Amino acid sequence: MELEFRAWYEGKMYQNVGIKPFSILLYDWEALGNKLAMPKLIEEVGRDLDIKTMQYTNRKDKNDKKIFKDDFIQNPWKSCSGKEIGRTWVVKFGEHSFDDQYGGISSAWGFYAKEINKIYPERRPLNTLPSDDGIIQIGNIHEDKHLIKEII
Repeated sequence: MELEFRAWYEGKMYQNVGIKPFSILLYDWEALGNKLAMPKLIEEVGRDLDIKTMQYTNRKDKNDKKIFKDDFIQNPWKSCSGKEIGRTWVVKFGEHSFDDQYGGISSAWGFYAKEINKIYPERRPLNTLPSDDGIIQIGNIHEDKHLIKEII
């Protein structure tokens, strides 16, 4: 299992951030280019500031793009008539309830996908989404707020 975080801070997304007990380390990875060296530490941010961290789910979409908490994902598919009727989800982490395969309701803790275009959104453990090989990561709630309006 790969442990990786990214962070949204002061209007910018930082990749591969470091996590310490009372702070978050923001690095400048882009300045490195292809060099194998330690990245420049931009800032050490206290956890009580307005910073949003997102953990990698250890899942990738069909284009090999990593899926993190707070990402928007879609599993597009077409109806018999050819109309695009896929579903859109936001990836979350925590306790969640979902309809299990036996017709009951189960509870779990971990990454889950919450459908975002319904009055009563479905929640599913991330690894149980249908057509996993067709899932596409289309953005995240921090950088792509305009997608929320487009999707709903």
